[in-house]
Amino acid sequence: MIQTLNEYLDKDGEFSNLVALLNHSIQKKYNNITVLEKAIIVLMVTKLEVFLENKTSEWFNYLKQDEMNTSNNLSSTIKQEIIMSTISDVYEELKNGKISNKNKSKLNNFNILIDDFYPLSKLDIEFKITLNSHGSTEISKLLKKIGIEDIFNLMEQYEEKKNKEELLGDISLTVKFDYKGNIDKLVKYRNMIIHEDNLSSISYSDLNEFINSVNLLSVIVEDYIRKVRIENEELEVANS
Repeated sequence: MIQTLNEYLDKDGEFSNLVALLNHSIQKKYNNITVLEKAIIVLMVTKLEVFLENKTSEWFNYLKQDEMNTSNNLSSTIKQEIIMSTISDVYEELKNGKISNKNKSKLNNFNILIDDFYPLSKLDIEFKITLNSHGSTEISKLLKKIGIEDIFNLMEQYEEKKNKEELLGDISLTVKFDYKGNIDKLVKYRNMIIHEDNLSSISYSDLNEFINSVNLLSVIVEDYIRKVRIENEELEVANS
């Protein structure tokens, strides 16, 4: 049976309803199974994109709530990612000796490197994500902007710790999971569907691996954002 996405990703229950329909069709051997599989894959990637955009924006909004928060509150990793993202956004224009009105405010982002008291409220950061052929790369790049250094390594550590089995005294075995590969495979299937209207043979084991990978990713991101929120609330209390 096909599993469902967690509440972080599927608050409205759309995905769960679609899975229930697919599971019923599998049991009854209806002829709409392929259509439902396509819909599930496309919807899963969409839910993931929306979740990541919302959560990364939420992280920034928490930081901006306190006017006392400055670039000094950002780690060197976050500063580096913001600068790299800004360069990527404005490079083509600056190369030609111009800057559009849309990107003018982004030039101020460079101040975070030279001014520890630069207010975070003035930063211009985009958290849009497009999971094309480099799904896992785009996710890693986006999450580095908010301080999650290596999301897929964190996912592996989380699952290894959870599933660790003790054998033969001090000898322990851990199960390895290729979450990065699972995300890339999921995005590849999504692209085949939306660009070619094609879905090659896919097993229900594959579908469940995709769902498990996306669920775990969301759990780690949600936990990180929750900690940021708590830390920011504590800082607000201390400054009041």
